[in-house]
Amino acid sequence: TEGKGKAANVRNIYALAYGNGAVFAGGSSCYRINRIQPDGTVKFFSGSGSYSSTPYTYDGPKTSARYGTIYGLDMDSAGFLWVADYSQKSIRRVAPDGSVQTIAGSSSSSLWTKDVDGTGKQAGFYYPYDLAVGASGDIFAVTHYGHRIRKITAGGQVTTVAGGKSGLG
Repeated sequence: TEGKGKAANVRNIYALAYGNGAVFAGGSSCYRINRIQPDGTVKFFSGSGSYSSTPYTYDGPKTSARYGTIYGLDMDSAGFLWVADYSQKSIRRVAPDGSVQTIAGSSSSSLWTKDVDGTGKQAGFYYPYDLAVGASGDIFAVTHYGHRIRKITAGGQVTTVAGGKSGLG
């Protein structure tokens, strides 16, 4: 729930990012991203609060967009928040107004357990776990079960830059 300090509910947070003078928090169970101001005030930033079980159908304005489980957040230099949506197996971009657009990935059953290079929803992420925005504006994401580091361009082109083997070492 929104509130200030201890009155705010920020349960099941898995990811934090800082930008635009605030901390952004996402995770599971709340299915939204919260914005935490320096004074401790928590406000809903993006997401309806309802779980998304269908990919791509819940992009849109901040109050109707839906998320699965958020494991990674980072902000780029233009003020866009990038999201690794673990359960939706996708990389999503949140505009400064809170609206959401899926840039790459899909929870389509044909890509359910694969890391697949490609563009947009033809790319597959075997559970994206975290991400970081590079100096060039490209996004780098790690997949939990795919054991890979993936590069995503602003246009949604996904390529594998490292990894692919499982096990230790």
